[in-house]
Amino acid sequence: YWHVLTVRGRVERIMVVVHERGVPGGSKLFGTLRSFDQFTNLVLEDTVERVFVGSSYGERRRGLFVIRGENIVLLAQINAAVPEVDPSLEKIEWTDASRQFKAHCSAVARAAPNVGGGHAAAVDE
Repeated sequence: YWHVLTVRGRVERIMVVVHERGVPGGSKLFGTLRSFDQFTNLVLEDTVERVFVGSSYGERRRGLFVIRGENIVLLAQINAAVPEVDPSLEKIEWTDASRQFKAHCSAVARAAPNVGGGHAAAVDE
């Protein structure tokens, strides 16, 4: 049986970190929780994806977003009394933030090429 719970009444803004291959720390999604099920599959409304790079960030609107529970790394409620983004960070265009973030991810991958399975290979040798 497929049971889905719908969140009614109190509107909850949440942050979800989703596992994404090649993205250190995962993708960060901010949205309003509308529904979830026993597998922690989520439906977010008014979703925004944010990328943080140094002292700046970029964001793009994603709208209605469905997230499979098996991809969720972290789920957190956002305190409505606190801004979602640190006001000291500079907001830049999504394309610039995304490009800078991809360059950062490539640098991290080059610096640690054995992350994500290299340890097991070293033990087998």
